[in-house]
Amino acid sequence: MAFRVLWVGWMLVMMSGCARTRAVSPREDDAAWTEVRSRHFRVLTNVEAQTATHAALELEALRGAVSRLWGGDEDISGSMDVVLLRDAADLEALVPGISLTS
Repeated sequence: MAFRVLWVGWMLVMMSGCARTRAVSPREDDAAWTEVRSRHFRVLTNVEAQTATHAALELEALRGAVSRLWGGDEDISGSMDVVLLRDAADLEALVPGISLTS
């Protein structure tokens, strides 16, 4: 039981770490941003639409697994915005002061 709680907690942290609540404005030299929607996620990205669709499907599968582990049979409504970036440089451009490189 403790493992299940730890696993669910870890998965929720991983999912929320990818979420953003504010709108993203692309840099001037970036390609167009794409939005892909699934039942519970809205993926905003500057990568190919196929990659964004695959990410949304993976997030839905992960959400379903966490829901089953949690023991919930009912579907909780609502959606989460997720920003999928091409690389760490894009994150550094969007969030000034963050550095992911050593």
